[in-house]
Amino acid sequence: MVEALIDLPTALPPAVAGLALLMAFGRRGLLGGWLQTLGVEIAFTPMAVMMAQMFVAAPYYIKAASVGLADVSVDLEHAAALDGAGPLEVETGAPHSRPKSLARSSASARSWTFSLP
Repeated sequence: MVEALIDLPTALPPAVAGLALLMAFGRRGLLGGWLQTLGVEIAFTPMAVMMAQMFVAAPYYIKAASVGLADVSVDLEHAAALDGAGPLEVETGAPHSRPKSLARSSASARSWTFSLP
């Protein structure tokens, strides 16, 4: 279920994704009216463009980061716990997965940009 939600932006045509974001954050959208009462307007602004780009690019980054984090050895986590690291420090394998995640995310970003017309 979670994998399907992550892959959703890659399966949707760009027009459908744009309409979904407009229906959610537009002036009369699900969250747009509430945001407008707070003085925040998102529709047809540079913020909307950034949100659309993040919506489309997020699956590529999430997949690359999850593969990098899956490569972190369990022995490293046990060694960190043995050395006195707390639960939050043990669970973050980011320093060891960073080179792999960055390499995979940059490769997926390159392939995504080269596939554009």
